[in-house]
Amino acid sequence: FGGIVLLSCYSGQQKIQNEPSLAGLLARELSGHAAPGTAVSGANGYSFGSPEFRRSGRSSVLPEELATFYNAADNQRMATAWLARKPTHTEGVLEEKLDIVVDTGKTILENLETLEQPEKSPRETALEYVASFAVDAKEIENQLRRVLVNIRKQSVAAMTEYLVDPVNGELVDVINWNNAIDRQYKLFKDLYLWAPDGTAFTTAQVA
Repeated sequence: FGGIVLLSCYSGQQKIQNEPSLAGLLARELSGHAAPGTAVSGANGYSFGSPEFRRSGRSSVLPEELATFYNAADNQRMATAWLARKPTHTEGVLEEKLDIVVDTGKTILENLETLEQPEKSPRETALEYVASFAVDAKEIENQLRRVLVNIRKQSVAAMTEYLVDPVNGELVDVINWNNAIDRQYKLFKDLYLWAPDGTAFTTAQVA
């Protein structure tokens, strides 16, 4: 038994003063019921179901400092948060759109400042990308909502079973759902929004 992973939002973070995180609480309550040292991990931020789950068994996590991207309703705040972030990989929009040799040790602002004779200021570039993100994110969210309406099952569990059942793999709703999830994962990845593996989850241990 390798441990427990909690995929709910903030499950690895202490959200109430003087109280442990949900992962910490579960680890504490499992004392005497599970082997000492059993790992209980929880997400450090907003938790998204994504293709990452197929690889690691964990969700993709949007950290709290990027919370403004969750609702995608304030382009100015998104741009400010994005410029202050360090890229989490060397591809994405900086490399693909602007041909920047991405330095993950510098902020996105600092990376943008390496452009020679840029057509736009870093702030203008950031606003352009986050505005496009907001449109795409809302479109993906609406597509997912349409799929759930079409499925019309009585519970979240029933809808989940429908979507993951191999028998339904070629049905239009299932294909549309999977395509939307893949688009969402790439959209967030291209803007360096997902938390890196080392910071996405916090692990507590059973005493």
